[in-house]
Amino acid sequence: MIAAGGLQATQYRLAHHYLNQLRKANTAFQRGNENRKYWVDQIEQDWGQINHWQRWSVQFPQDKTVDSRLALDYVLDGYEFLVMRLSLQERLRWLADGLAEATKLDDIHAECRVLYHLVTTCVDLNALSDAADYGAQLTLRAAHSDDTLDSGLSLCAQGLVLMQQTQYTEAYNSYQECLGIFEQFGDNALISAALWGLGSIVNRLGRPQEAYEHFTRQLQYAEEANRLSEICSALTAVANSLTAQDKFHEAEAYARRCATLCRSLGFHQYLMAALFLVGECAMELMQYNQMLASFDEAYQIAQSISHQRGIIHSTYCLGYAHFRLENNAQAIAKLQNALLLVRQINSPFMLETVLETLALVLAVNGDRENVLPILHEGLLLAQKLDTEREKVRCLMVAVMVSYLHGDYDQATLWTGRIYGKTILDTISFTPFLEKLEAAFQPEEFNRLLAEGKSYTLDSAVTEALVMLHMKLQGESALIQ
Repeated sequence: MIAAGGLQATQYRLAHHYLNQLRKANTAFQRGNENRKYWVDQIEQDWGQINHWQRWSVQFPQDKTVDSRLALDYVLDGYEFLVMRLSLQERLRWLADGLAEATKLDDIHAECRVLYHLVTTCVDLNALSDAADYGAQLTLRAAHSDDTLDSGLSLCAQGLVLMQQTQYTEAYNSYQECLGIFEQFGDNALISAALWGLGSIVNRLGRPQEAYEHFTRQLQYAEEANRLSEICSALTAVANSLTAQDKFHEAEAYARRCATLCRSLGFHQYLMAALFLVGECAMELMQYNQMLASFDEAYQIAQSISHQRGIIHSTYCLGYAHFRLENNAQAIAKLQNALLLVRQINSPFMLETVLETLALVLAVNGDRENVLPILHEGLLLAQKLDTEREKVRCLMVAVMVSYLHGDYDQATLWTGRIYGKTILDTISFTPFLEKLEAAFQPEEFNRLLAEGKSYTLDSAVTEALVMLHMKLQGESALIQ
């Protein structure tokens, strides 16, 4: 230990004091609401000191093993609270400091825990290359560990990285395997994380009821563990799976519950996510003032915490909101801005969503030329992602574009393939469908619809891509 007396000893005692304050706050977060509120206020008062002594612990000239754990203990012993309090960039720095200390100590279990948190934080930051690198390090360290739980953390991180890379089968298998390990240990917080992964994968693959079942189990385990970040994650996940089933009243209740909890804690990241869902539900329930207010507040939060994905998503949401309000010029401007922003990051699903929505608005606006390259790019990406939702929604816009260009037979054939799909934007599509039907005698229209039903979704997407390519070539020839 450090000899008594002297400036260094005083500094060390202060660093330990504020570490203990952080530990107490973290413990209080596993208890009742009164304790949580007290420690939220207390840590706000102490935060400048906590931040200062965490930085000091990194730079402290350590001679003893007990001392060299300070930077590591600051991040691991207070992690649940830090997820609430730190920005993503700050959290990344604290974790990097903790990893350096764990490596010096050759504490393999601490290394694995910190590396797991680094993977999840990098994914939140959309730093997917860094997430993959940390995941690879975690796999190597877990292979040398004698603790099966470290292997579970490695599998869970691997599942998250694979999901971002759209390798869904491999990701699902990783999450299933780690779930079994976490259940053996009875670690409810990690069980909750694995269930979130399983639910997220099937939700992306267009199986929202199955996702809902995973997410409600996630919520149950998160509540049993009393882990607030996992509870917020589960509440937004359940709400998201319900919106995919058009159960907007139920979804809104979960989203509002999450928003209320996040406001009481000052947890900006999940408050932003909850506001997106409240706004989406308000849109479908035609509560347009609430819709705009929710999306605008989410945008302000995203700006205040420099959350890149949040800025992009809120810009997109405001664009779609203006479209639903029939302010098409504002909608196109917002969506074009969202497209510029999303091209700067590696997020294929977010890019696909913006492309298909911008194409939809341009088609509804009757813009026959500008819609072609946007829809063509969207269809190519939907084909690459190979998910039904993206293919169906892009094919819906292809029907509209074919109608705009007078290709009524082709438009009706593709309509036959997607007719009745619940993931269609029926508010926008129904007027086009009525106009298309009016262009035919009833017998001919029904014949073409029936013929279109025999198409596979992939063959219809391929045909649409050929059609768009030909029209783009035609436009290019006219320009030349």
